[in-house]
This record gives sequence, C-alpha cells and structure tokens, in this order.
Amino acid sequence: MRGSRSARAMRSVVKARDCLAYKSFINKSTRGQCQLSKIHLIIRVPPRIAEVDSQLHYVMDPLLAFDVLIYLNVYFYPTFAIANVAMWAAKFTSSVFPTPDIEQDGLVMGTMVSSELFKLLLFRRLRETRAGISVVIAVLLTSITILCLLYVFLNQEPVLKLEYGMDSIMMVLLITEMFYGAFVFMPCCNKPVID
Repeated sequence: MRGSRSARAMRSVVKARDCLAYKSFINKSTRGQCQLSKIHLIIRVPPRIAEVDSQLHYVMDPLLAFDVLIYLNVYFYPTFAIANVAMWAAKFTSSVFPTPDIEQDGLVMGTMVSSELFKLLLFRRLRETRAGISVVIAVLLTSITILCLLYVFLNQEPVLKLEYGMDSIMMVLLITEMFYGAFVFMPCCNKPVID
C-alpha cells in the first residue's frame, strides 16, 4: 500500500514537472492535466489556476535580470581586460602610434579593469547575504567604469578599432546593468502580486 502511494506521488511530481507553466500552482487536483505530444506541448489549465492567473499582475524581476547581466559580465570580463591591457602595452611600445598621454591612458585603463574586477568579486561574495548592498556597490563601481570608457571614447588619442569594438560592447552591457540596478530599488518593479 505504501509503495503504491509513493509511486503515485512520484508520477504526480513528474507530471507536475513536465507541465512547464504554473508550476507553483500545481497540486494533487491537477494530476493528469498536462500531456506531452511529440509535435508540441499541450497545457490544459484547470479552472482554479485560470482564475488565479487572471488575478496576477506580471512585473519584471530586475534583480534576476541584474544577476544575468553580471553573469554575462563574468564571461566577457577576461576578454575585455586582456585585450585592453594588450592594446595599451602595444601602444606603449609602438613607435608608429604617437601617444602623448600614454601614462594617463594606462592609469584610466588600470582603473577601469580593476573596478570591474572588484565589482564582480564583491557582487558574488555579497549577493546571497546582502542583495541590496551588493547591487549598490555594483552600480557605483559600474559608474566608475562607464566614466573610464567615456574617457577612452572622448579624450584618448589614438583609439584602435578593436578598442572601439570591445569598449562599445562593454559600454552597452554596463549601461544596461545601471538601468536594472536602479530598477531593483524602484517600488514599481516588485514581484508578482495577487489581488
């Protein structure tokens, strides 16, 4: 008797897992409501779930989006840092490119690379324990990096084409991080609420 109950419970868990939508609302009464077809997924929504679904107001989750952007930044950062250091070293040793302010360019590049590294390390360390503080620190360090990138685009001479490309990708990523970092603290961007 007990074995059959656990087998039934396991089947209902598998069916609930296969029903991709509404997974937080699925219970024993929805057993057998999801069917997988070889061509497409058919989801039959029980009436009780449909009533709850009509009462939901979907609001974005900016903290999740911010986490995803930081995750992307973790993978793009090594390429960005190595390319910037290598381009600075190439300009420093080159006699072809006249670089009058190479020391200042190096200082800006070092600030940019170190602030991004510091941001990524601090965010990963503080994210689980203090989400709000980690986002504030990440946004502040992101603003430092954006200012360094603005220096590269507007004041640095010469700027290589590869530098424009790498720094443009990083600028788009950082501006998006700034927006979602600000959205984390806005009251209109809370999680879904049932009326």
